[in-house]
Amino acid sequence: MSWDKPARPLPGAGRPGPHRFLQQLLDATPESAAAILAADGLDTVAAVRHSHEALPHFRAHPEDGFVCGVLNNLAIYHFEAGDQDAALRVFEEVVALAVEHGWLTREQWALSNMSEILVGLGRLDDAAAAVARAGALAVELDDAVGHAYVLTSRALVEHARGQTQAAVTTSRQAVDRGRALGHPSLEASALCSLGRYLADAGDLDGAAAAYRQSLQVATRIGEAPQVALAVEGLRLGYGRADVVHGIGGYG
Repeated sequence: MSWDKPARPLPGAGRPGPHRFLQQLLDATPESAAAILAADGLDTVAAVRHSHEALPHFRAHPEDGFVCGVLNNLAIYHFEAGDQDAALRVFEEVVALAVEHGWLTREQWALSNMSEILVGLGRLDDAAAAVARAGALAVELDDAVGHAYVLTSRALVEHARGQTQAAVTTSRQAVDRGRALGHPSLEASALCSLGRYLADAGDLDGAAAAYRQSLQVATRIGEAPQVALAVEGLRLGYGRADVVHGIGGYG
């Protein structure tokens, strides 16, 4: 799942580093700054509260689309706080705003993110439709990074439908895209997903190798949450906890 960036994201799975969108949030209102700082401190409940407090400021000026970015991140805070229904409602609002104003990029990212919530809620047909629309928009917009993130969402839907080999293939494509685009955050996230799908397909050596690569990339760029996911994947071990030893100080 991806955080919003002006130029988006992140899904989605790592936390954003400094960029213009976050600086605008920090500068806009005390509440929006508090939301970002709370999220950085992993206090998602506080991030949700401060985001709601900040929203009236951004809703008053919807013309620049900035409110969509704030709502996108609010949805992710809800998700991380364990409230998938609230996250879905916020993503649906983002999509509606984007469609109303013709903000195709905002629509694309919201749909890709929303598909992951829909998978979690068991609404697989709706998730597949959201992914298909997001993919079409990425092609229309010639958004290579966006399309790579759509691949990670597509793999999640495939896996949820029991199409494990398809999920492996799609995840490999996402890894290759992330690497080719010089987007290590995407590469690390896609590798972590690939590890999960390979393990479910019975390829434990391949899963361990994917988690190991994810850990190496995430450690290199200092993306702590992604490091934690990769370490957890290895330690849950699929029987392979030993491979954690000596990588990036973990073991």
